[in-house]
Amino acid sequence: MYICKYSLGFIILQSLEKIVLLTGSNRGNRREYIKHALFFLEQRVGRVLNHSVLYETEPWGFVDKTPFLNQALLVETELDPFDFLNEIHGIERQLGRQRQSRQYYAGRTMDIDIIFFGDRVIRDSLLEIPHPRLANRRFALVPVNEICPEWIHPVLKVSVHNLLERCEDRSGIKKWEEPFH
Repeated sequence: MYICKYSLGFIILQSLEKIVLLTGSNRGNRREYIKHALFFLEQRVGRVLNHSVLYETEPWGFVDKTPFLNQALLVETELDPFDFLNEIHGIERQLGRQRQSRQYYAGRTMDIDIIFFGDRVIRDSLLEIPHPRLANRRFALVPVNEICPEWIHPVLKVSVHNLLERCEDRSGIKKWEEPFH
């Protein structure tokens, strides 16, 4: 899809890219952090076309065993991958995320991972697309499979659905039912 922009007397056609994201939170009011992330993504990076239900998942590789809430999103943006990354890091910071290089798998109020950025493959010190550990993470594959099971992984050349079927990770994941107040 393309959008038309008018700049300096010229009409510019700019393509929109579809991106698959995974949001996650295991600190504080997890549901509110996910809800706020969705709002800020709409405001700062583009339109959210679809989203999965919320899933409660075991923390993968974490010392802290507080469960995560995760949600997959399909977003449409005009941003390039590195500008997109800067925006989502800004959203994470706005929601209280503190990146600490020594605590790679530390608990967090908000984590936003880029799973796919169209069919692009990027291997950079700042950004790896598609997400390099997707095929090994059931907590990511289940929600992504809900919104785009036929999406083809641009490196592995198989669908998300097939990746989920092959995934050996058996970490706990369940649809999250919002508690009654």
